Amino acid sequence: MAAQYSELELRIQWLDRGVYFVGGKYIDTEQDRENDILEPVRVAIDLPRLRDLALDPDAYGAALSQMLFGNPGDPIHEAFLRARVASAARDGLRIRLHVQASAPELHALHWELIHEPGTGKPLLASPTIWFSRFLSTGDLRLHPLQDPDSVQVLVV
Repeated sequence: MAAQYSELELRIQWLDRGVYFVGGKYIDTEQDRENDILEPVRVAIDLPRLRDLALDPDAYGAALSQMLFGNPGDPIHEAFLRARVASAARDGLRIRLHVQASAPELHALHWELIHEPGTGKPLLASPTIWFSRFLSTGDLRLHPLQDPDSVQVLVV
């Protein structure tokens, strides 16, 4: 039998310097149903602070987690916990992070270090979490590669 996963899709877009909106939906792949689990809410991501923590992966991950998920009771924190609980009956949770074209500076962040809310453990070290980050573009035309040997991809 094929593995069954739930999906949490988070979309981040720029609002103002260091301030972003995050919205999300939960996808039940078994029932082929999508639910908006998070209406867009405002979050503050302190890029200079994260740069200062770049040499301390644990502190960086904790800070990024706090900036994104907030505290218990905050909308993103609660949406994540609902998705995590719903995925417990499945083989895991796929988290898809869509960084909108309006927030390209967020691609420089070390998302792989983010901590799971409430545990302090690296979220992406969990064997039941699959994470992917998507780029947004308004240009869907195919562009031939000038030098195919120069393409770099990171797969973790």
